[in-house]
Amino acid sequence: LDGDGRPISLTLSNVTRGVIQDFRIVSPPFWSNTVSDSLDVVYDGMYVNATNTNTTSAGQNIVPNTDGIDTYRAKNIQLTNWDVTCGDDAIAIKGNSTNIAIKNLVIRGGNGVAFGSLGQYYQFPNMANGVYFKSWDDTVNGLPPTSGGGGGGYCRDVTLKDFYLNNVSIPTQIYQANGGKVRSRLHFAESKYSHLEYKSGDTPSYLKFSNISWTNWQGTTVGTTLVDLACSSNALCGGMLFRQFDVKVVGGANGAYKCSNTLDVTGIADCSYTE
Repeated sequence: LDGDGRPISLTLSNVTRGVIQDFRIVSPPFWSNTVSDSLDVVYDGMYVNATNTNTTSAGQNIVPNTDGIDTYRAKNIQLTNWDVTCGDDAIAIKGNSTNIAIKNLVIRGGNGVAFGSLGQYYQFPNMANGVYFKSWDDTVNGLPPTSGGGGGGYCRDVTLKDFYLNNVSIPTQIYQANGGKVRSRLHFAESKYSHLEYKSGDTPSYLKFSNISWTNWQGTTVGTTLVDLACSSNALCGGMLFRQFDVKVVGGANGAYKCSNTLDVTGIADCSYTE
């Protein structure tokens, strides 16, 4: 089916001072929620379950594009008491989202929380304040929502606090190689998909990540990379601060910290440079 055949379950558009409380979405055909062009919205008590019971589909049990919620051009959005089971981003904070507050969130499977996609629409710079970080490269490749690129902007002043991880694949990651030759994305608490290696491309992203803090992170990962910051050579990541970051590798192996095109990373062991 194309996008017209997979509707979003609940959309809030041009809403001011709205409240969604004690809401359930089961077996969504596409994203469960989206809030756009809206101000001062509270979601309190959201249950989302996107589970594929047909394990022969595509040869594996997958449920792509079943995001719990996507925010876009939204300000002062509160998400409290959420329980999300999905095969994609539990929370996707997209472009021009400001002051997104998340509290008491349980995620089962999927990609965890994502900031992105960003830079997907070449004619519209993206800004994200106070909130995976994901941005597209500087080349336009097709059209959104599944393609895009060429957009600039920034994602800054983000606080990621009090996370408990249980056997995730990647605790936290920025990658600016998310489409075409290079795109970008910041992941954290990704529990389903394995890490993909991306190289710096011919058209690095101009979208900049800065002033991001990780505070009080605990738990376990089944991989060996604890932190992976793969930023763009056109927009170096700066102000990356880790406090009480205590995620362990299952089995007791030493974990690795990887950084490329970063400035001012503090609070963790020295990052090894990767191309």
